[in-house]
Amino acid sequence: MRALAATLLLLALPAVTFAEDDVSRVRKAIEKSTLDQPGTHPFHLSARIVPRRGSDEESAGTIEVWWSSPTVWRREIKTSTLQLTEITNGSTHWQHTEGEVLPEWLRERAISLITPVPYLSETFSHIKQAEKKNILGSTYFQWNEPSTDGVVQKTMGAGVTVQDNSGLLADGSGFGWNFSYADYTNFHGRMVPTKMSEGAVSVHIEDLIASVPPSLFDTSQPGNDENPLQTFLVDELGLRKNLIAVKPPVWPPLADGPLEGVMTTDLLVDRDGVPQIPDLWVSDNPGLDAAATEYVRGLRFKPVLVNGKPVQAYSRFTLPFKTVRPAGVETFASARTYFAVGRCLSSPAAGDGAKPYVLKATFQTAIKQSISTGQYIDSFQDSTHWRREAVIGSSRFVRARNGNIWYQWSEGDDAARLALVLKLVEPIPTLDTFVESDWRISRQADGEKLIRVARGHEAVDGTLDANSSGYWFDNQQNLRQAHLNGADVQYLDRQPYQSISLPRRIHVLVGDKLALAFKVDSIGEQTSPTSDFVLKGHEWKRQFTMEER
Repeated sequence: MRALAATLLLLALPAVTFAEDDVSRVRKAIEKSTLDQPGTHPFHLSARIVPRRGSDEESAGTIEVWWSSPTVWRREIKTSTLQLTEITNGSTHWQHTEGEVLPEWLRERAISLITPVPYLSETFSHIKQAEKKNILGSTYFQWNEPSTDGVVQKTMGAGVTVQDNSGLLADGSGFGWNFSYADYTNFHGRMVPTKMSEGAVSVHIEDLIASVPPSLFDTSQPGNDENPLQTFLVDELGLRKNLIAVKPPVWPPLADGPLEGVMTTDLLVDRDGVPQIPDLWVSDNPGLDAAATEYVRGLRFKPVLVNGKPVQAYSRFTLPFKTVRPAGVETFASARTYFAVGRCLSSPAAGDGAKPYVLKATFQTAIKQSISTGQYIDSFQDSTHWRREAVIGSSRFVRARNGNIWYQWSEGDDAARLALVLKLVEPIPTLDTFVESDWRISRQADGEKLIRVARGHEAVDGTLDANSSGYWFDNQQNLRQAHLNGADVQYLDRQPYQSISLPRRIHVLVGDKLALAFKVDSIGEQTSPTSDFVLKGHEWKRQFTMEER
């Protein structure tokens, strides 16, 4: 029994170790750029600031910090609507304010200038469980932070990004904090960003002169506010207890997007109980953002009290919604439904009842100014055991899966084009990367009356641009055509195979010219050996891909 326990402990150690390594790495990155900590050389920092979103010059201003130690410092925030001076000297604190509200973006920016991540224990707990991705020289640690009104729940994304080469912070955000750093300078061993992508145009830091006037850190001077302007983070259910009863929101009819769902935002409530206007909603249907903002504008709260005095309260605010289509507007299924049903109707690998098969096809496309023929093979055992391969000339692209291990093998000058072939054969986005509110649904009246599910920019006449995506379904929800990577794709010659309608030919057009012709030569039930699904040395982690396989 002891031997078994020891073995299980050893098996568990790598995951724990990796999590602790991640925490250690993020901790070091934070420490490198945290000015407000013991050992930092005394400094004078000045920053020119603009709102986190937008560039309204009337809201621009400056932040200055004179810092002698973690317990002796002075900060001045000046904008057209607020002048706030704070002094801490040992155990005493002094504040004088001209203005009624400290906007949350401004509070977060003032904090991020000297402390990138103010809530360390919570952040490190998230890092241990975070989704970790390595992209273009940076490591992204991402997680979701939920909010609830007590009935429904919605999440907001949060995370920290660390530069791989330097080990320095790039950006990060969470409830009550936000930073985005660039152009570091070394200040006596601390790495200080001189620019911020959001909220600070420029940052300058210099040594704090030894002969500062005594009044700089004087907390006994007159003018100390009787009720200092402070912001406290409050959980949503706690804030809602102070909500003065109001009528429920009235939602307008919507021609596009989900009719029912949830939305959430960050919300600052001032000392009089008046909510500040949210600047961002995370919503299942952004078409309702304006209505939600107007609803919040009319809310009133009892002031949140700390030690008997009103303070600003910063929280999340979650709203469920349910609306209808305008009169005379056709009602469609959700984009999720079209994608899920469309995949099951056209792909032999989709659905719980999919049986083992091998599909063989050929395709023709231009390679090096001449028409070449390539081969495509799809060997499927079940949803976790399969292999898809496209070959043309000396180039090859393979995706495979064997249980919980994914593989990708890419070689040759035309491997990227072959990867596109795999995408065009099974084009419908996987639902694990799916956000319903990204998609618009409409009836297309040109020729056959197909239902289009699209996202991205489109011209006035409905033409999708090269970076947009679109899928056209018939009334039975069969996929008939698509617009992907700037190409128009036609799914033709549908023939029954088992319980699906399999397109036997695929034409890819670029600028109305045929760029690729794909033809299924054969498909039949066949069991493949497990070894076909293993590509040793080509293990791969699936991330940021829309394809199901």
